[in-house]
Amino acid sequence: VSAVCDGPEVVIGFNNRYLLDALRAAGCDEVLLQINSPLSPMKVVPTAGDSFVFLVLPVRLKTEG
Repeated sequence: VSAVCDGPEVVIGFNNRYLLDALRAAGCDEVLLQINSPLSPMKVVPTAGDSFVFLVLPVRLKTEG
């Protein structure tokens, strides 16, 4: 998957099923993923317009150590 990133790096985990459900429901080839922090939901929005907004909740990642 190619991506253009803007902003600081964020480590965040998602349930792949919920993320794929949002991407399939979008019905377009390109979307914007708006990520604020590791504990905030990610917004999946269209690159133009406002035809949909999907929220995908993060999951806690196990820390190594």
